[in-house]
Amino acid sequence: MIYILEEPRGRAYEGLISMAFRVCNEFILVKKDQLTLTPAMEALAERLKPYVKTVKKQDAWPGTQLFGHYADVYYFDCQPPLEKLILESADGLYDWVWPNLLEDLCFLKAVSLGLLISPMSMKRGSRRMTVRKFCNLERSKD
Repeated sequence: MIYILEEPRGRAYEGLISMAFRVCNEFILVKKDQLTLTPAMEALAERLKPYVKTVKKQDAWPGTQLFGHYADVYYFDCQPPLEKLILESADGLYDWVWPNLLEDLCFLKAVSLGLLISPMSMKRGSRRMTVRKFCNLERSKD
């Protein structure tokens, strides 16, 4: 996992999301059971609906473990229309929080291996480095 030392916003966010879509197979977004959908979240959910691969009722996903309640975890394949939608929906990685958006944007590579995890309740990712260093690291693997 990668800890992000400061929130990527603007161009850094765009670069990070674009790189994640190139490298990863799928991503997830989360709606916790105890939180109601706001009009903004409903609008986003409606735009995402045609792309939902599956929805699972879970109490854990990369970077998060719930106790005593569950969440709907929405799984999506990484594809260009969704990259555009993710970029249009937020200006920064930590914007993915209730009440405006679904939560915990997390990109996955292979089977359940979290590459970029953004549990917003903790306001951090999971391996300590800057976004620029991370993106350069990924480019060097191409």
